[in-house]
Amino acid sequence: MNRYFWKRYIGSLFVAFSSLQFTRWVFYLNLKDYFDASSSEVFQAFVFGFQFDAVAVGYLLGPFYLALPFLRTEKRKTYAKWYFIAALAAMNFLNCIDAEFYRFMARRSTDDLFEFAFLSDDIFHIAPSLIGFFWYLLLAFAATVVYSFIGISWAFNDDAIAPRKQNQLLIPVALMLVVFCRGGFQRIPLSIIDASSISPPHLNSVALNTSFTILKTIGKTDLETFSFPNDELADISPIVWPDKTDSTASLRGCNVVVVIVESLSSEYVGALNGLEHSYTPFIDSLCKRSHVFTNGFANGHRSIEGVAAVTASIPTLMYEPFTTSAYSENTITSLAGLLKKKGYHTSFMHGGNKNSMNFESFALHAGYQLFYDRDDYPFPDEHYDGVWGISDHYFLRQCVDEFSHYTKPFFSTIFTLSSHHPYTIPESYQNQFPKGTLPIHESIGYADQSLREFFEYAAKTDWYRNTLFVITADHTSLSEFDAFQTRTGSLRIPIILFHPD
Repeated sequence: MNRYFWKRYIGSLFVAFSSLQFTRWVFYLNLKDYFDASSSEVFQAFVFGFQFDAVAVGYLLGPFYLALPFLRTEKRKTYAKWYFIAALAAMNFLNCIDAEFYRFMARRSTDDLFEFAFLSDDIFHIAPSLIGFFWYLLLAFAATVVYSFIGISWAFNDDAIAPRKQNQLLIPVALMLVVFCRGGFQRIPLSIIDASSISPPHLNSVALNTSFTILKTIGKTDLETFSFPNDELADISPIVWPDKTDSTASLRGCNVVVVIVESLSSEYVGALNGLEHSYTPFIDSLCKRSHVFTNGFANGHRSIEGVAAVTASIPTLMYEPFTTSAYSENTITSLAGLLKKKGYHTSFMHGGNKNSMNFESFALHAGYQLFYDRDDYPFPDEHYDGVWGISDHYFLRQCVDEFSHYTKPFFSTIFTLSSHHPYTIPESYQNQFPKGTLPIHESIGYADQSLREFFEYAAKTDWYRNTLFVITADHTSLSEFDAFQTRTGSLRIPIILFHPD
């Protein structure tokens, strides 16, 4: 292979990434008031931005890099150069558009940008005024076009053509593009919500680029837009104040712990299933001293849907989960965000592997100050179940220790994991619970025992008696009874509110 090939390869990559970082800088400077953060935090957002740029480069400039080993004529070289300039210009143009459009959308544009632009001929009427108002953005865009033209011309400023032996480079180039399109070497390809993993999360739009968000939302199902006459809404109040009951009490200032038990269907809970058997003796006993909602329903059948529903009241309205949809960057209201405004320390506790099912990205986007996972656990390998993460009874005990160090009041969401296939139970707890008729039954018994130990350990702390505990589930699971296999029965989950006093 000759040096001219490497000059074109490395040179074009440098031009592409540096120009995308430049328009990211234009985006940030034009919207600086929206992104209150320190210089180091902004710098980290820019560094993280390389991953999202890589995805855009992989998809949109991929044909250019695949063609590099085959540029054996001047005509092919010319076509490749102009394709590179045009594709990169389009990517930077979209970034410059969002440098102003963000003010109206509060997020990076998705594929609906094109629907908005060409929904009518309004764009042709307002174009002159847009140019007058935002000439500096057009100037920045023009600068990137000139820069990319000069850069790629330098990379190709030789008379050499690719010899046939360079065909062997097609495989490593293709592998590079695969890594780029995935956004790195992580197990799950990069998605829009992953940008919220930076700190502070509101810098997510700085880390993203518009080409990436459009690529990730093309073909995604949009929600239907409804409109209602104002007179139909005039007499409707969204706020309902329930009447006081004998159990009404003031919980102002209490700590709040929401425990989401993996796959805990009401079918397994004797206090709720109306059957003659139970796999949850502790939860049954807790129900006798709690406020229990007998008509609790999950919002889907997957954890990625359940967590968003429980913590942020986001229902499953699409075939696609919110966290991977075109709406994942939208501003949302959550329990964590609301209580943080009231002075609560907020945390999401999940013993799973790093960013399992995008939980960490979603939690940070939802306003949780802290996300605690297997990597933060003191014994990440010793108590690892070999599949999902830290076994429930170990992790729940660690949660109590962590809560004791948090500033008060605190709000925390705990998401358990052991009652998930393959239903791994620590050796010391095996053969202690009813096997039942389904593979999940024994693991539900273990999850129930883990909760018992959690409450017993928490009862010894100074914060326990001032804490409201909420126990629910992300979704249901395997079923053996007809009543829990109907459209509604298959979604029945417990919602239990317990306070020590």
